[in-house]
Amino acid sequence: IYYNGDEFGDWRGSLLLTGLQSKGIVRVVTSGDNAQEVQRIDLGDRIRDIAQGPGGSLYFITDGTTGRLRRITPIF
Repeated sequence: IYYNGDEFGDWRGSLLLTGLQSKGIVRVVTSGDNAQEVQRIDLGDRIRDIAQGPGGSLYFITDGTTGRLRRITPIF
């Protein structure tokens, strides 16, 4: 997803990628034709999808028979 919310202000304008193999969220910053990975957040589960909710909250779905819908919140 392209993150444009307020809850994670430092992430605004970043691409947030998930994957079954990465088991987390990869934050990518773009500039023109260039893209650079700047952060990798290990969530310990295979991630199926991520979505931005109202106000910029983030939700993701884990894979498998025990898959869950989870919300990520910033820690200050």
